[in-house]
Amino acid sequence: MGSATTPSAHVLASTLGHALSATTLVGLVGAADAVAAGGPWPRRLAGVVVGGLLPAVVARAVRRRPTPRPVDETAARTSVGLAPSSTPRRVASPADVVTFVRAVLAGCAFAAALRPESRCERRRTWAVAGFAIPALALDAVDGHVARATGTADPAGARLDMETDAAVLLGLTTILARTLAPEALISGAARYLFVAGGRLRPAWTGELPPSERRRTVAALQAVAVSIASTPAVPPALGRGVLAGATALLAWSFGSDVVALERRARAVGGSS
Repeated sequence: MGSATTPSAHVLASTLGHALSATTLVGLVGAADAVAAGGPWPRRLAGVVVGGLLPAVVARAVRRRPTPRPVDETAARTSVGLAPSSTPRRVASPADVVTFVRAVLAGCAFAAALRPESRCERRRTWAVAGFAIPALALDAVDGHVARATGTADPAGARLDMETDAAVLLGLTTILARTLAPEALISGAARYLFVAGGRLRPAWTGELPPSERRRTVAALQAVAVSIASTPAVPPALGRGVLAGATALLAWSFGSDVVALERRARAVGGSS
């Protein structure tokens, strides 16, 4: 039987993770400047700004929200007659660190897109793909880390979801310039759905967890990874993106139909 993580070990891991986040953000400034080098200083400065924006937003979100205490720590306090703490620690959880690192990698990809061969010649580069692919792959990690450390909570899931959407929007914007303009449909789909909810309140209803939704979202990351790879023929990259976008449209359409049916049912019964 594996031993449970002790409270002190979790505090140490979380504190070290927070320090790693700060160190990585500092390193991003140098990395973004390096990948955007090769032009005048305004372009290098733009690379730093573009590359640092998403990580800065994620870091601020992590700092502003209390981190839930792990399940084993709450049980330990209860076992010795102490009430569960009502004051969560404001330190980054291990899953938050993974989410932040994903934002850093995506930021580096955004900065790399300002290199002359990507910005001017509008072609895919390994400088972008080398950061974009790990950023997309780590999407499968942070949720598992949160569950394994007992720190999963709705706020963390929301942060992960918003980071996913921002990363996908940024990377598909790059692909829209370097491969296929229609790639932007995939990245903008969630934001269009949210905007539609402002016009159609029925779309703001709660949706149950869906394996179909999770699978289609994962396929978007796979498609963008394949399409971002310079070694992949452009025609194949466009075909992969088109297939993934079609699946995404089907998934969103299914959700819209379900929400509309629920709204009509509620309206008919009132």
